Amino acid sequence: MSPNTQEKVAEIEHTAPVVVDAALQKGESLFKQHCTSCHYLDKQLIGPALGGIKQKYADDPKWLYAYIRNNVALIKAGDPKAIALYEANGKAVMTTFPFLSDEDIAAILRYTE
Repeated sequence: MSPNTQEKVAEIEHTAPVVVDAALQKGESLFKQHCTSCHYLDKQLIGPALGGIKQKYADDPKWLYAYIRNNVALIKAGDPKAIALYEANGKAVMTTFPFLSDEDIAAILRYTE
């Protein structure tokens, strides 16, 4: 690449608009605020790794939102998936998040992709 071409590429890269993914930023903030005390994205902590969790439950997103909001209610109601997660994680109950909106949960899940 000639020096002129390198300069033009550098100029374009420097002036190219930065695309900001607001949902991703919001999801990262919410994840750090509410999830990192028990979860990593890439490995088990107290709870399971959450990287790719949206894809794992892609067949039932309504259930995933309900679980995030109040897993305790699902466990008490005898929900088989909730009970399996509870037992697979040493019977540790996840904090409930009834205050998270659908938009908040969607942003967190976007961050975990």
